[in-house]
Amino acid sequence: VRPVRGPGGAWALRDDSGMALPVDPGFTHSWELLSIGGGGAIDVFGEWSGDWLIPLSISADGRFFVVGRGHSGAAVTRVA
Repeated sequence: VRPVRGPGGAWALRDDSGMALPVDPGFTHSWELLSIGGGGAIDVFGEWSGDWLIPLSISADGRFFVVGRGHSGAAVTRVA
């Protein structure tokens, strides 16, 4: 998928067929998702709330990242 920003600044993850899942509006690391993929496709693993996706980890170009959770403000961290 590719992170894309829609009208009003809302983020979504769009696949090559044009289908998209909205990203949780409380997710604060969408720009990191975009930079990890360099504008290209990434693999995102997460939880589906029924309304939007909450990204938990990302894989791109043989690299694996986890998303910080909680109130610490921790960012996306490369683990492999």
